[in-house]
Amino acid sequence: MNNLYHQKRRGCNWGSQLYTKAGQSLLEAVVGTALVTLVLTALVAAISYSLSSSQNSKQRALATKYAQEAVEWLRGERDTNWFDFYSRAGEASAAVYCLDTLDWVGNNGACGSSDYIPGTNLRRQISLLGNGIDLSAVPPRNQDRVDVTVTVSFPRGSQQSDVTVYTSLSKY
Repeated sequence: MNNLYHQKRRGCNWGSQLYTKAGQSLLEAVVGTALVTLVLTALVAAISYSLSSSQNSKQRALATKYAQEAVEWLRGERDTNWFDFYSRAGEASAAVYCLDTLDWVGNNGACGSSDYIPGTNLRRQISLLGNGIDLSAVPPRNQDRVDVTVTVSFPRGSQQSDVTVYTSLSKY
């Protein structure tokens, strides 16, 4: 104790340096922790965004596949019997079908809330619009084209995204 008393009297202030260094170390630790937290938060946000984008791309690719599948199925239906196929198209406004399966049976009308393609969270809806008969032409022109719109919908977070394919199928 006597030694510490003499050191303070001679102008040696080790005690105040000790407190200052301890305060600086604490401040450095707090700033370092804040920087590490900031970097980790940015990293987690970037990874989260990347995973979300990856999932969206996967869903969009799957929806495109199912839309193309429907177009190919419709081409087959056209090739099997044009008049049967054309009779399913609307002439004044488009006829709408929900194709959860590739079958006409029971698929009239827009997709409902539970009309998913089996094993997926996708809904596939088509609209068919025929070009009608031109009675003013001599001789009257036959129905020779159906405009097709295939829309496959999928959830994207709290919203819905769509993949839409347009094509025209003609009687050949």
